[in-house]
Amino acid sequence: MQIKCPICGGCCESDVTPIVGQHLLCPFCESKFSFGTAPRKLSKSKSCTSSPKRLAHGNKKFCSNCGAEISVKAVICPRCGAQTGAQQFLNNEDVQNHLTLAIVILVLCFPVGLAALIFALMVNAQMSKGNVIAARNYSRTAGILVKIGIALVIFEVAVAFVCVLLVGVSVVSTGSYIRQVEMESQREVEKVEREFNDMMDRIQYSNYD
Repeated sequence: MQIKCPICGGCCESDVTPIVGQHLLCPFCESKFSFGTAPRKLSKSKSCTSSPKRLAHGNKKFCSNCGAEISVKAVICPRCGAQTGAQQFLNNEDVQNHLTLAIVILVLCFPVGLAALIFALMVNAQMSKGNVIAARNYSRTAGILVKIGIALVIFEVAVAFVCVLLVGVSVVSTGSYIRQVEMESQREVEKVEREFNDMMDRIQYSNYD
């Protein structure tokens, strides 16, 4: 006797005719159901399929078309190519929106940060609609823009550091040059004073003579 599960549609063989109201366990979806009507012979070509539709149970996911076990993050069944439904896997999908980094880049590098912020918000919008594929694409673009923004910020910091370093070296060099000029001027002044004193001494000696 073939008994059809009213939940997933799978058919199982039973050697004993169940009693009406008896609780049975489906071997495919592991769901319990009450046998409410008298069983009847089911034609395999009409009612029983070789690949019954199975429901998700625990950490397992099954294709609604062919019944194959698939990844919880799968959007397309790798066996039959059927759409599994992104909304079904929305709670298990971890799509990073890069929103925090986009805000930081917005403050430090406005144009790139603005673009990254827009794509990060689009990730949240697509996730709320259950469109995981579009959310992944926006997340990838936001991540690339965030990396570009970080690279530009590092470049700006490096340029600013080099400019400050050059200014400091220039100030030190200018100070050394000024001190050198002052020392040369002082030596010239002392030389002129010595020559003036010598000249005054010669004039005084010549007057005595």
